Parts: sequence; structure tokens; C-alpha cells
Amino acid sequence: MQAEIPHLRNVIAVGVIDEVTGFGIVPTVMAILLQTDLTKYELSQLRYFSNTGAAFPIESVLKLRKAI
Repeated sequence: MQAEIPHLRNVIAVGVIDEVTGFGIVPTVMAILLQTDLTKYELSQLRYFSNTGAAFPIESVLKLRKAI
């Protein structure tokens, strides 16, 4: 099941429009991103995610890398 969260779509859209190259997230947001179809967005300018909060599970990091 794909997550459909309007606020998250807005955050992603603003990041795409403003050509954000880095994105600071907490593990909860990473989990939501992993449930979102990121292929709908042009994210080629995104170079990195930074961790703010608890450690990211390595499995989640690998899935997110693959998704973008």
C-alpha cells in the first residue's frame, strides 16, 4: 500500500521545485518515504539525506537509496 500523505507530497514538491540537494529527516519520515512512490518525482538533484534523531536502520537506508 502506497502512503498518500498530502503534506509529505508538498515537502517533496517544494524540494523538487527548489532543486534541494540535501534533506534532513528523522527515521519516521524515512519510513513514510519508503511507502511513497518516489518515482513520481524528479529527484536527480538530491545528493544526500542527513539523519536527525535516532539511527537509521541500514535496511531502510539501502531501500531509500534504491528508491531514488
